[in-house]
Amino acid sequence: MPKTEAETHFDLFVIGAGSGGVRAARKASALGKKTAIAEQRFLGGTCVNVGCVPKKLFSYAAEFSKLFQDAKSFGWQVEARFDWNILRDNKTKEIERLNNIYQQLLDSANVTLFSETAKLIGNNKIQLASGAIITADKILLATGGKALLPEIAGSQHCLLSDDLFYLPALPKKMLVIGGGYIGTEFASIFSLLGVQVTQILREEKSFLRGFDTEIIEHLRQILVSSDAQTAEMGKFQQIYAQIARIEKNNDTLNVTLKDGTIWQGDAVLSAVGRGANIIDLGLENVGITPNAKGFLSVDDTFQTSAPHIYAIGDMIGTTALTPIAIRQAMIFVQQQFTDAVPIQQAHLFPAIDEVKIPKAVFSLPPIGVVGLTQAQAAAQYATIRIYRSQFRAMKHSLTNRAEKILMKLIVNDQDDCIVGCHIVGSDAAEMIQLVAPLMGMRKTELDNVIPLHPTSAEELVTLHGTPEIISAS
Repeated sequence: MPKTEAETHFDLFVIGAGSGGVRAARKASALGKKTAIAEQRFLGGTCVNVGCVPKKLFSYAAEFSKLFQDAKSFGWQVEARFDWNILRDNKTKEIERLNNIYQQLLDSANVTLFSETAKLIGNNKIQLASGAIITADKILLATGGKALLPEIAGSQHCLLSDDLFYLPALPKKMLVIGGGYIGTEFASIFSLLGVQVTQILREEKSFLRGFDTEIIEHLRQILVSSDAQTAEMGKFQQIYAQIARIEKNNDTLNVTLKDGTIWQGDAVLSAVGRGANIIDLGLENVGITPNAKGFLSVDDTFQTSAPHIYAIGDMIGTTALTPIAIRQAMIFVQQQFTDAVPIQQAHLFPAIDEVKIPKAVFSLPPIGVVGLTQAQAAAQYATIRIYRSQFRAMKHSLTNRAEKILMKLIVNDQDDCIVGCHIVGSDAAEMIQLVAPLMGMRKTELDNVIPLHPTSAEELVTLHGTPEIISAS
């Protein structure tokens, strides 16, 4: 029996059930709005299924490679053998559990779920893959991003980051194209799982571009050091070159570089970046044109160029982090469906300050950063002070590992306020989360904090040495 107009009309229709889309749908429904969401792939989006969650599980697995080696120095005799199938399958079970949780969240919030694709056919109208026509007062696009392939011949032979979580077997030799978050994390992880990894960069500065140069150089030295190259791990190397073409010969991939050199292996990972996931959304039907970078442009209320149609998350080109999409979802719902705070006034959820967003690279060791880099601070302030500490973690006092933690604090000399913090080393991500609220705090206030001994984190509050002074020329 055909559904009535009342049954097919919603106050809010969300396309995309990632972290941002699900949060917006749940919160709108909690405010009494009739809400629906469409998702044809999996609930939870990139982060839960093929992003930060399974990647972090892989990172934990890779870390055991070092832990088993270090255990000998603490009296443990361990014979370790890695089984890729167990890690992959246990990861999949956990992801399925999280998918079910997202399903329960939508059900308990009384959000109607359409497990199919949805396409815009009007400013207030959507067509589902089943052919059903849905209308809505407001439509929120939250379809996220997708991994990109390099523009080189034979790129179809590349793996994308999504593929790594379901590989039937662990590769022996892997080429990683790209030096950003994703490329660096997976290069580090798979190296420690026993894969011979070559990370190829266009140039040296392509490695974690945008991060503090001193920090990334410290990480680079650790990753390629002799300390990291043991028989119990794979090999890790970085090369600077450009790829001419990729060819496949049975199970072997031949990657020809522009200088004529040929790399051979059994896996090539494309980690050249991510773009907006906007294919087949029907944007042309409502007059929405992606910007020059391929993302959707929105105003302060997340409205696109089309009336009644909004967008949040990775597809609008802001910082591609799950918490950012969730915060945007909360702001969107607050703006559109509450009368407590007018749209043009201050919001309960304030605007996101990009500088104060903590970030982590889950390489091994990880990087944790918040605030300005040294170069950014030097360009912004007349004089800055740089405080550093480089030390071996107490755990390695019994091991032969030469790996050192690096901590760097950047202070605006004029008002003594902390404007940046950068950490490379074990637990860097955990520490940087608690450092983030300190941005803007005076260094003298931090100096008065009682350190917790013995910890690595205590170094952050005991940086009392003579700083490096950098003044604008």
